[in-house]
Amino acid sequence: MKAKHNLEHIVYNSWTKKNSQSFDGKILVSVSGGRDSMALLAALRACFTNEKLVVVHCHHGDNDNRAHRDEAENLVADYCGEHSLECDIYKSEANLTSESDYREFRLTCLQNSAELHGTNIVCLAHHLDDWLETQLIKLIRGSSFASLHKRFQWSNLKNRNLILWRPFSNQKRQSIDVYRQDREIPFVDDPSNKDSKYFRNWLRNDWLPMLEKTRPGAVKRLAHSLISSLEEVRPQDSAFPWDFKANSIDFIYFLSLSESEKLRCLAFYVRSRGISSIKASQLKEIIRQLDKDSDRYHIKFKTFECLVNAGQLVIQIDT
Repeated sequence: MKAKHNLEHIVYNSWTKKNSQSFDGKILVSVSGGRDSMALLAALRACFTNEKLVVVHCHHGDNDNRAHRDEAENLVADYCGEHSLECDIYKSEANLTSESDYREFRLTCLQNSAELHGTNIVCLAHHLDDWLETQLIKLIRGSSFASLHKRFQWSNLKNRNLILWRPFSNQKRQSIDVYRQDREIPFVDDPSNKDSKYFRNWLRNDWLPMLEKTRPGAVKRLAHSLISSLEEVRPQDSAFPWDFKANSIDFIYFLSLSESEKLRCLAFYVRSRGISSIKASQLKEIIRQLDKDSDRYHIKFKTFECLVNAGQLVIQIDT
């Protein structure tokens, strides 16, 4: 271990506390070329040999923001070449138009690299500010507290057979910026991150700074309040008699639930199966279709389908 900076020790301790020393496979590192992911890659290089790491970079295609995407790809490729790091670079040929499209493309790339290198651990640069922004967006969109995610340094993405590691999950963006400056780590800024027409950018660049300016310390207290509240939330899985062994929900019981209970039941169900790509609007559409009188239910979406068979409701990802 070559770690000397405090943030490097945090990364290394996150790994050792998971008792991962016995894992002799490679670690995939998702690197966009931006501030956070380049800092993560540098910190990992201080903790592991270069042979342990495989960088995965995903170019979202030529449809929008092409100049930045090309610049980011070149930076990552040059950095990996300079430091003798193995690097998988993917470029989308499809026309990606939404954050959901981008995320699905990245996950597919990571899954491909995992299979290629015989590993399943993916390291991500998500930090505490990212987590807070995501939870606030969910609340503003009307999600329930039960749908919010606790902070996890380690989590399983079962439908992709990936283990996600977020060593920065307890770190503020500011501490990562300090580390990046101390280590003089190169990066490229995505110009679209400054455009407040995107809701997350408005929240990050305008609303949260305004809140902090009006009430100093408010952002930190808000994050702590959310964290404390989520620690007290216990999903009531036992309230719904689905058959986990068969990965299904008893359909007769499902029909007896109220609209809000049906939505909560489906949300717990897809979460228990590690399915993260289904939107709340799609769950509501499933409920609407299932409320119709029919002898047979088979509801197809672009990436998954819902069907009722032998009295059991099942949602499955298309393969």
